[in-house]
Amino acid sequence: MIREAASLLHLGKLVIFPTETVYGIAAAISQKEAADRIYELKNRPPDKPLTWHVADYDYLNKQGIMLSPLARELSRRFLPGPLTVIVAGQNNQTVGLRFPDHPVAQALIESAGEPLLATSVNKSGDEAIASGKKAARLFNGRVDLVLDSGVTRFGIDSTVIDLTKDEPAILRRGPWVNDIEEFIKEVSSRPNVETEHILFVCTGNTCRSVMAAGWLSAEIKRRGFQNKMSVASCGTSATEGMPATLEAIQVVRASGGEISGHRARGLTKKLLQDATKIFAMTSSHVDAIVRLDSRAASKVTVLGIQDPLGSDLKVYKETLEALKQNLRKSLTWLAE
Repeated sequence: MIREAASLLHLGKLVIFPTETVYGIAAAISQKEAADRIYELKNRPPDKPLTWHVADYDYLNKQGIMLSPLARELSRRFLPGPLTVIVAGQNNQTVGLRFPDHPVAQALIESAGEPLLATSVNKSGDEAIASGKKAARLFNGRVDLVLDSGVTRFGIDSTVIDLTKDEPAILRRGPWVNDIEEFIKEVSSRPNVETEHILFVCTGNTCRSVMAAGWLSAEIKRRGFQNKMSVASCGTSATEGMPATLEAIQVVRASGGEISGHRARGLTKKLLQDATKIFAMTSSHVDAIVRLDSRAASKVTVLGIQDPLGSDLKVYKETLEALKQNLRKSLTWLAE
């Protein structure tokens, strides 16, 4: 059913789907005419943008949407969950982001392969619907598929926070709103809220992630960013205490870094929670990360770097160059 729904979305159709808050009606972000149909069905004012429903944040980076430090902190703590954050997009536009904590919603977004433009199932201004059967009746025959998963967990709309101004503003009070308000106060009082904590994840933590961390640490020091950023690495199947490979030490040293004192360590939930940005070498490492802490998914970028272990020095050099190239795409200050 999920694959059918994703196929319909790609054809410009509309799908009703469940979230943990209420039912939503969705169009693929690439299908503008489908999104226009949502406005018609709901009698929705044209100046009210639809919310981007995402399963990870890689797409946002490609679209030039950079999350503020507070947005990242909120994402780490509350997403996926019943929270919509409004952030700055391109061309002075704002974007509402939703990372739903519902297996059907997440599977639909992932199967579609792109964010969904969505809003609650109701007529504009009316109460949102928390029942799949009621959602199907409201737009009976006017949507292309309904993914009925019964009654939603919360039964009310998500909390909405505007993060585009100097002071965050709660525009709609929903689930967890008191906890969210307290968390914002706590984060805002921290002296170093803008510090980036970057984590690299590979398998054995003896070559790829160590090379990336070693080179990036050298770049941070060279540019005087030591007080703004920290770098760490780990492995999903690391043998604790193993040194970096000789080839990794050599190629990093040639690039101005030093990793001879490195000792391998395993991936832990605390490392994921402490990180503000996580770079995984392959999708298999993302799977391990999400199994350990599903909320870390919002912070992960996949670099697509294969393991050079057992290869010669030439392959290690090529691996480090590929790491540099991909990191410059994700960390814009590296390209400056």
